[in-house]
Amino acid sequence: MTDILHDPTGNRRFWIWVDDHDEDNPIDIDGPDGFKANLDALYGEAVDEYLKLRKKQPYGDLHLDLQTKKARQQRDAMADQFRSRSAVEEMADLIQEWADEAFPASVVMLDKDGLTIPGYEDDETPMVRNMIHTSMALDQLKMTPAFAAYRSADRRTFGKAVALLKGWTDIGEKRRHGEKKVWLVRGEGHPDDYLGPLWVPAPWPAEDGDGGTDDPEIDDLLA
Repeated sequence: MTDILHDPTGNRRFWIWVDDHDEDNPIDIDGPDGFKANLDALYGEAVDEYLKLRKKQPYGDLHLDLQTKKARQQRDAMADQFRSRSAVEEMADLIQEWADEAFPASVVMLDKDGLTIPGYEDDETPMVRNMIHTSMALDQLKMTPAFAAYRSADRRTFGKAVALLKGWTDIGEKRRHGEKKVWLVRGEGHPDDYLGPLWVPAPWPAEDGDGGTDDPEIDDLLA
């Protein structure tokens, strides 16, 4: 029974009305005691609540959503369990994993020639991306097995997925690190003229005994 109480989006709910009418004894639609004449009774509490709201506010649009923030949050959480996710959202999840993946400093702290910057040769500090743009993510993900289903997605669709990333700020089109792109920066509250490195120490605790760094200042030779 509960399987028919929601549609694939999870945004609607249906009331189940059971009766014993059939073709030989059809539902009375237009009669004095028929369906249309008793719509208010069928709507029941919903109509009563509407009239109460309209009495308080005779004119203008009414707020017909759930009245408390907690109730709306619970509603949204329940709806999400049944909502079909879009391809853009699935792509965003893969990009989020890519953007948050940590690497040893010795692997990512490179100069313009692709060589490890002196001082980082044996540095195992976990580092994560600090500045990214759509082309960067697309170029590195489009040929991976996990992204195989979305290889035909155009750059515009990919850009929509990047815009869904959590924990990133869009600072607009800027020339940074030798490229004029629409850049995103890890974290919130960054000004439009933000200048920063491509990689920073991972802001979350390191795993498997990897330590952090005491030096937050990272020389980025790609700027």
